Amino acid sequence: MGILATLCLCMVFTSCHKDEKIAMKLSGEWEGYWGMYYEDRELGQFDSYKSSVVFYPDEKYDTKGKGYQIDWYSQTPNALGNKSPYEKMFYEFTWYVDKKIIYLTYPGHPELNSRIRNYELSKKHFTGYFNNSPTRFDLDAIWKVYKWSDYAALNMETANTILCWTWAGLVIASELSADNYYYYEAKTRVADGSADNAAPVEQHAIRVGNRFAE
Repeated sequence: MGILATLCLCMVFTSCHKDEKIAMKLSGEWEGYWGMYYEDRELGQFDSYKSSVVFYPDEKYDTKGKGYQIDWYSQTPNALGNKSPYEKMFYEFTWYVDKKIIYLTYPGHPELNSRIRNYELSKKHFTGYFNNSPTRFDLDAIWKVYKWSDYAALNMETANTILCWTWAGLVIASELSADNYYYYEAKTRVADGSADNAAPVEQHAIRVGNRFAE
């Protein structure tokens, strides 16, 4: 009985240790094609050509944390001859690693919730599959959390920088309609992210998605 308990304890410890190493490799900013798109009721469909995805651990060496994502959209007209009304779209998500599977949860956007499997994760490259999709996503590393010598100080400094550039062109979702279209309102904000300086722009009813997760 004692031997069985010891073996179980070793298995749990090994699994947790692997998850920790994966989370350490994942933490940081990645950039590339993430498969994002949105549909506008009147203007048609628009595909993002690039995304920046940032993973922050809740604590040092943690296997879970918060994430930020910005998708860039080309101003080239789509098949209907319309330009994307948004140059950028912004999302927040939470993430965790469990038994080597990476889980993403987007508050307010359950259609984007995903698990990432069969991936390759190195210091410079992150590629893999969402859910049961046969199509592989492909991201390159921009910076890594665990390269920093003074984790606490640099993590706080970088978090403030990220806040500034994510506020620019922020897209806010309000109520979800019966046909899964959200009503969005683009905002232009100053660098300090102050809500008092928000300048509302035109509203659009859109539906978002990730081609790799479908």
